[in-house]
Amino acid sequence: MRITLKHLRVFVEVAKVESISEGAKACFISQSAASISLGQLEKILEVKLFDRNKNGLNLNNDGKVLFKKAIEIIEKSNEFELFKTSTENLQGSISVAANSVIATYILPKLLYKFHREYPNIKINIISSNLDKTFANIENEICEIGFVEGRVPLHEMKSEEIVIKKSELKLICSKNHPLAKYDSVSIDDIFAYKWAYYHDTFTTRDILLHKVDKNSKIMKKWAGDFSIKENVFLGDIVFTKDGDMIKESINSFVNNDDFYLPNIEAVKRYVASSDFLATVPEISLCDIDNTSLKTLNLKDIVMTRNHRIIFKKDKHHTKIVIFFREWLQKQNY
Repeated sequence: MRITLKHLRVFVEVAKVESISEGAKACFISQSAASISLGQLEKILEVKLFDRNKNGLNLNNDGKVLFKKAIEIIEKSNEFELFKTSTENLQGSISVAANSVIATYILPKLLYKFHREYPNIKINIISSNLDKTFANIENEICEIGFVEGRVPLHEMKSEEIVIKKSELKLICSKNHPLAKYDSVSIDDIFAYKWAYYHDTFTTRDILLHKVDKNSKIMKKWAGDFSIKENVFLGDIVFTKDGDMIKESINSFVNNDDFYLPNIEAVKRYVASSDFLATVPEISLCDIDNTSLKTLNLKDIVMTRNHRIIFKKDKHHTKIVIFFREWLQKQNY
């Protein structure tokens, strides 16, 4: 028996999700057929590709080597299938890694539009936190990433394209002591506890463009570092105590602060407490206005970039390049 593209496709889809049943669904075959295909592949190669345990299965070292080679072969095969076709007739599938903000609030609307225009291209979304999303690109589990937030490109062999800048909003309960004010200062908000969701342990380390010269934090920073007042600070961020740090550090969470699994949980927690939080503006809807108040920060703009990320020095198929260019053109 010879190795076929079907063997490799089943292997790749199962490896991506570390589940035979879910991998089988992606290949539109039964779980038993996927198991048979994997067994045949391991028999032909005379090597085990997965470590199997009670929690599922994981690629072993031999499996990881084959995974990269299998993706290359499948992509080359897809290129042959797509050769000389126009964009209207493009077909195939793309795996997109997205962090929770993009997967929840951005991609549903965009994918509906894309599928209407290009029904023969299937988009598979793998949603996770930022670290896992970056790993899915680096390990070539996904061909393209779509994220909101910072990208540690200095630690990655990937490139990025910034396609949009979105605003973060400071929120509190309608009954919060600060809710009676139209705008608040940095000093005001650092007096309260904060709630976080997974991708923003450091949301309170606010990205500052300009700090009020009368702020206690500015005076401390200017005094300690001999900096002139009202200087643009770019990506400089501060802890609640006014200590300057150069960039966000995921381990920075105070004991009094509270971590929750997602943005919706943070909004509900803030609505029923005296905690503060920052959330993407796009995550706020009309129903939130009944229980939450958006606070304006004096002289501070909090933003995050939406980025497309992809692996450097890697062959990208025609449909991956096409989808990447399509995303760049969207106004959402």
